[in-house]
This record gives sequence, structure tokens and C-alpha cells, in this order.
Amino acid sequence: MSNNIVIVGAGECGANAALALREFGYDGSVILVGNEPTAPYERPTLTKGISQLGRPTIDLRTLIERKVEVKLGTTATQIDPFRNVIVMDDGGAIEFERALLATGSSPRRLPSIPISKRVSYIRTLDDALNFWPRIKKGTKLAVLGAGLIGLEVAAVANTLGADVRVFEAATRIMRRSVPDEIAVALHDIHTKKGVSIHCGVGLAEVEERADCIRVRLEDYASFEAEFVLVAVGCVPSVELAKSAGIPIENGIAVNCFLQTSNPSIYAAGDCCSFPFPALAGRRVRLESWRSARELGIIAATNMLGGNRSVDIVPWFWSDQYEITLQVAGIHDDKHQIVRRDLSPDSFVVFGLDDEGRVAAASGIGPGTPRTIKIAERLISRAETISEHHLRNREIDLRRFL
Repeated sequence: MSNNIVIVGAGECGANAALALREFGYDGSVILVGNEPTAPYERPTLTKGISQLGRPTIDLRTLIERKVEVKLGTTATQIDPFRNVIVMDDGGAIEFERALLATGSSPRRLPSIPISKRVSYIRTLDDALNFWPRIKKGTKLAVLGAGLIGLEVAAVANTLGADVRVFEAATRIMRRSVPDEIAVALHDIHTKKGVSIHCGVGLAEVEERADCIRVRLEDYASFEAEFVLVAVGCVPSVELAKSAGIPIENGIAVNCFLQTSNPSIYAAGDCCSFPFPALAGRRVRLESWRSARELGIIAATNMLGGNRSVDIVPWFWSDQYEITLQVAGIHDDKHQIVRRDLSPDSFVVFGLDDEGRVAAASGIGPGTPRTIKIAERLISRAETISEHHLRNREIDLRRFL
């Protein structure tokens, strides 16, 4: 068997895992396979307008200097788990001693809306390069989905002067990501900027015409737009794992060490799900750049014989207009909610579990990053704090660390 570690997926997760292997002293062959022709880049920039596109997450020269063999524009199509071989779309094959699947995810498709010159999804650099040049002053844009991607695109498009409408099937925006108080504040910010948001409406029919695209909703309302962006979530890329007979549970199923049912194969990033201690071992799948990076490093540790379980505090951020949103931990509908007002335009919402421990925190406004940073540490230590202390902004939360 070859002394190879093969990483499939050259994004934030895979690239950081490759570098971590070298930093941890691995001197065997490291092969990084990516299906896009470009060097690893930051995906969060794709929804923030044309000026920020393509910022590298890791310079390609750095990978080459660390003796990482990089194969870009190449797709792994199958894993032979009996011979430890990964088959490529060009007919080649790579043997491995251990493999890491960092295959990421892809946009959830709406079968009723075929991709066309007027319908876009944003996941890759090419997607963004095709989409953003079309958005100008007066452009009529319909955004289907009021999650993170949909709202970030709506904010930038509105700033560029577009006429933006957002349609969401759930009863409020960002239903899976933030508590009600944060969602209401973000909704108000968008509407005050001129974005029209419609929640609780489902899609019935889409008709593309020569000069526009006509969308009809389940409540029989209809509208016309020049372009439609579909942003209704992502699905994990699990086809390669399926070819090796690896179980799938909302992503590639791994244990707390990111190891699949095949001891030679690991998975990390938003393609996998793992048992999360803070939610009583419930499986979660994380979709943020920092989680991808951290999970890649944990996987590298364990592929080299380490025994590090997933111990990260999930965190993500979003810039919408001049407002910054930060979220630490994972909010749950069962959490007790405690609000801490920091200033007239800044507040943090804490989520407490059944035992009163800080399990999640979301903040909006310029004064929140410091409090969210403290909240991350409180979450990692599973600290129990009274509602009074959390609400009172005169009490320094660092005292509980």
C-alpha cells in the first residue's frame, strides 16, 4: 500500500488539513485533489460583490513549498474501499493509505426552476463571476430563500441600486440560524433599506420569457424579475462516500474523531455530520468557513494517530450593509432565551440549555464582537450563569471565566 494521504476537496477544509499534516511532521506523500481549476479561495466572499471575489484562502505556492501535490480541475468519481484506490474522471487512479473527504456541499436545487441565463445559484467562483456583473442600478432581482446567502446577496444588490425582493417559505428569515430577536432586527434593517421581504410563501411556478422571468407563488401572487437567485440551502456532497459503502446521515456519517465506518477514510467540513456533545450527541453538520478549517485540522491530527474529538465551538459571521452579525454555538428551539442590550443598536441573545448552561449566543451591531468572543469561551466551558448576570450589561462576563 502506498504511503499516501489523499485529500479530496481543495477548499478551506482540505487545504488546511494538507498544511496541518506537514506541520504535525508527516513526511509521506500528501495529494490534494480539487474539482475546480482555481487555487483554494474564500467562499464567504462570493456573496459580497464583485470587488472581493477570488481572495485566496491559502496561497498555492505555500502548498507547493510544503510539498503538497495539488491536482486541480480533477474530479474523484469513485472509491474502491477494498484496494484503497480513488478513481479519477480522467481515467487515472490514486492509491492511499488514508483519505480525507472534504468534498463540501452544493446548492439545493429547485426542480421547478431550471438553471438558465436568468436563474443563478452561487456556490463557486464561476457562479459569482457570472452573477454579479448583471446586478446594476434598477435591476429587478428576486431572491428565493432568506438564509445567510440570500440576505447577503440582497444587501449587496440593494447597495448597488437593484430592486430586490426576497421570498422565504418559512415564517421568518434565517429560521435555522438565529433566534427570533435577531431575525426581527435583520428583517427591519433590510426593509428600511428598501428590500421587500415576503415570508411564509411557497413557490408554485416559474415561467421564463424573452425579457424577464415570471414567478407565481402558492398564494397566487406573481411578479416579474430580470434575474432570480436561488438560495434555499445546501446539500452535502456524499456521492464519493456512497461509492465506498460509507453510511450517510445528513452528510457523510463520521464519529467524534471524524472517522467514517471505513477506518482508512475520514471526512470533514460541511460534507459530514458528527455527534455534537452540546446537543446530547445529536448529529450536526456545520456550514461555515471557520468550522471547515478547524475540522480539517482535527482530521489531520487523527489521521496521524491522534485522539482528538470534535471540541470546537461553531461560529460564523455575516456583514449586511453596515451591520455585523456574529453567532457562536448552535441555537435550539428548546433553549431559554436571554437578551443583553449593549447599546441602542447592539444586543446579544444567549441560548441556555436545560441546565442553565450557555449553549449559544448571537449578536448584532457594532458592539457585539467582544461579547461574542467571551460567549465562545463560556460555551466551550459549559458555564452556568444566571439570567440576571447575562442581562445586566454592567456586569463584566469575563469574571465567569
